[in-house]
Amino acid sequence: MKNRYKTNFKKAIVELYTMGRSVSYLSKEYSVPKSTIYNWLHEKQPEVLKINITIVRFSEFKVLI
Repeated sequence: MKNRYKTNFKKAIVELYTMGRSVSYLSKEYSVPKSTIYNWLHEKQPEVLKINITIVRFSEFKVLI
């Protein structure tokens, strides 16, 4: 089966994901199935799926240090 999406397009989608866009948003905005985006994330950027961001209030941060 021929690749339907160009490499630059795939990279752009992965980059948008790393910048905070959700897979749902990207899927709707660019008409790409969610499963396809998840495959790109796994193939191109396996570490992207492991990112876990925790937001801590400054008052809580002072307690941690």
